[in-house]
Amino acid sequence: MRRCDQETDHAGGHAPAVPEEGGHGLALPNRATFGLGLIALLALVTEGAVGDWSALYLAVEAAAPAGVAALGFAGFSLAMTAGRLGGDAVVRRLGGASVLRLGALLSAAGFVLMLAVPRPEVAIAGLVLVGLGLSNVFPVLFSAAGRIPGVSPGMGVAMVATMGYGGLLGGPPLLGFLAQLSGLRLALCLLVLTCLAIAWRSRAVRRDGEA
Repeated sequence: MRRCDQETDHAGGHAPAVPEEGGHGLALPNRATFGLGLIALLALVTEGAVGDWSALYLAVEAAAPAGVAALGFAGFSLAMTAGRLGGDAVVRRLGGASVLRLGALLSAAGFVLMLAVPRPEVAIAGLVLVGLGLSNVFPVLFSAAGRIPGVSPGMGVAMVATMGYGGLLGGPPLLGFLAQLSGLRLALCLLVLTCLAIAWRSRAVRRDGEA
């Protein structure tokens, strides 16, 4: 009787159930998503450090009054907003990889200016350059993460964002630890290296936007 039922099911077009592949298990980043995620991590280490430590640097190292010290992060944020508003046209003209590389080098130059000349106006100008340079990192990364072959756009963006926010959480405490060991000014030199590393890793993004 059971055999007849099975034959009837097949005759009626009801194929036997096949377990779905993929499931809901933990998805690990492949080489492309890891490369983009590493850039995101470095970028958010840098952004987090600016948010947490720029005012203290201006107050302690550049002897800026409290009101002036707060202008450093304000200038950084405004420059990032302005750069992002015009970023689409720049990316279309130069390509994502070039925007990442040139922006990271501009940010590195901004940090060098800020650290080499510890005066309030110079440090604020340096932070403006940093914000402008980092402004299009995440639009480029998320665009590339959504075009990785074999990875759904949502999964690609989620993996890159997850790695990036690890840098936002871990970067500022790491800078604080290094500042206790060597002083804030020397610890912030690490941010020059993170920007140079972003420039070096920019090859993870092709000109056509694919990872």
